[in-house]
Amino acid sequence: MDATFSKIDRIDVDYLRRNPRVSIEDETKINADQKTADAFYAQKADGNNNFISEVFFLTVAAHHYGTEAAVTQQEQRKKNLKYMEKDVERFEAERARYSQVGFHVWERRRGRMVDSSCRTPDMLQGLRLSSKCSRPH
Repeated sequence: MDATFSKIDRIDVDYLRRNPRVSIEDETKINADQKTADAFYAQKADGNNNFISEVFFLTVAAHHYGTEAAVTQQEQRKKNLKYMEKDVERFEAERARYSQVGFHVWERRRGRMVDSSCRTPDMLQGLRLSSKCSRPH
């Protein structure tokens, strides 16, 4: 790993205007609308993409679609789990109002949903930790 960033100047800003391995057509644009971005990227740049640019943009894409997506999904699952716990508390308070047959069916479904929601954040956290641990130091 190059901790001094001595090769950062070799990252070609025209990488995405050649034949990139990464497509950003559907990604959010900050300083342009979709039509302007499409017109810009339709103008192909001359030359070839170098190895450093390829690695840089592929790494950015891997983080964006891999670990960052897992983090976002983990945060959303945690929020959903909190809402589900509140629903369970509300249903438990109203337990007597439900018929015995209907309540047992609901209780089995709730158990499966809560179990699944509890396991998923743990699985995503494990994925994040394993990817952090497998990096060379």
